[in-house]
Amino acid sequence: MPGSSASHAGRHPRYLVIVLLLAELLFQTSRIDFNSLRYDEAQAVLIGRDVLLGGSCPDCAQHTGSVYLHPVLAALAYDYFSPALGHWGARAVSMVFGLIMTATVYGIGQLLFGASIGLLGAVLLTLQAPMLYVTRVGLYDSASAMCLGVAALCTARAYAKPAWSGTFLFLGGLALGLAALIKFVTAIYLPIGLVLVLWLFGWRRWSIWFLPGLALVLGWGMLVDVAPRLAVLGNMTESTVALGHAGFTRGEIGQMISRWLLWMVAPALLGCVDNGTRFKVALLCVLALPYPFIHLATGAEQGLHKNIVQSLFFLAPAAAVGIRNTFRDMLRVPRAVDLRPFGYGLLILLMGIFMMKNLRWLEHQYPNTDPAVAYLRERIGPKSVLMAEEPYIYYFYLDSELSLNRLYGTYYLDYKNAQGIEAMKQFVRDGVADFIVLTWYATPVQDRDLVAVMRGEYEQVFDYDGGVSWGTRRVQIYRRIGGPSRNPSSL
Repeated sequence: MPGSSASHAGRHPRYLVIVLLLAELLFQTSRIDFNSLRYDEAQAVLIGRDVLLGGSCPDCAQHTGSVYLHPVLAALAYDYFSPALGHWGARAVSMVFGLIMTATVYGIGQLLFGASIGLLGAVLLTLQAPMLYVTRVGLYDSASAMCLGVAALCTARAYAKPAWSGTFLFLGGLALGLAALIKFVTAIYLPIGLVLVLWLFGWRRWSIWFLPGLALVLGWGMLVDVAPRLAVLGNMTESTVALGHAGFTRGEIGQMISRWLLWMVAPALLGCVDNGTRFKVALLCVLALPYPFIHLATGAEQGLHKNIVQSLFFLAPAAAVGIRNTFRDMLRVPRAVDLRPFGYGLLILLMGIFMMKNLRWLEHQYPNTDPAVAYLRERIGPKSVLMAEEPYIYYFYLDSELSLNRLYGTYYLDYKNAQGIEAMKQFVRDGVADFIVLTWYATPVQDRDLVAVMRGEYEQVFDYDGGVSWGTRRVQIYRRIGGPSRNPSSL
């Protein structure tokens, strides 16, 4: 029956999407232990626990907004899944967000261009190394990207199916507000969303449905979370901007952007050739521009490989259109062998090869601390004092042997009426810590100053290459020489 055949053809891509999601899940879980947990991942779990317990949360002010979604879920996932996944259970939440992003790209492509484009767009997204990386580390970036994707899907659904446009515009406003609260730099999409919805749907639906959803989330977030912590957020913004400008020219930033986007931008531009899809493809390309523009305009490199995921999300269905049109014109000759399946297979193979190469680079951006943790586990006791670069890593792994109030970091310290690096130097001169761990990664300047004042108080007892992507990065452990541990109660 024709109707049954059409129905089956419509369901076929959906079955393939399910297969794709299962393949993505299998790939992600098989590589969940690609490196030791990084500082931000460990900190997210500790923040989530503090929020769930309802007690003091000293780090919440620095992660305003995001503490109510990703860290809470990461803490729950770690506590429930650690028997099966170990310390990497905290990454399971990001993998779920990644699966939702893949399904969302399929939905956008299906609504705007058809099911086959939705499927191809989803495949293209899963072949992008930044997307696979960000959705496999326990960071809030995956939550923000997922919410932005849901907002885009709701808008596309309202555009393609006007009958339910009001409901979906309201949900889109909620999702866009959440994306901005979870990760403040995503707020760049707030004015874009406001203008786009007003343009596509008119004043009435914009004001009655979309704006209330957006205002509800942003109003709550500003009143409850952001306003009470403006001073902390201001200081954090200044330090983040300063860190982001370290060591890269705009030309180098442009090269990084082209590295991540080249495979998607070229076919997306080809998608603009066809008159029937030109407007929608061009709109998706425009939506992919904000983050690259921010990095180029400010000269800030920090977080580029994570921020670029949002650009890849919008480019994926646009690139699928360009690839479909190109293969249709070049690889299908009337009354000849259809070469399109071969073309799609070759493209996926090539993109997969580059994806694996780039993914390995991303997975090793920071030193592997597993050997340092193993060394300390045999030597740390309940009364030990540890000073470490990125200290939460060691508390996370050694929580049964190490007390949090006897753990100190190299980001900031208040000691004997001194603050910052001067406090750290005096801390080392007094020999308060039993062990000091330096990775020469997050705070290399402080590391150098601390080594300079160790003199006869400490000796290096462990050293290895942390194996970062761009060369050698030493991880070093220093032990206090002789004598009982000093009492850190004066801190």
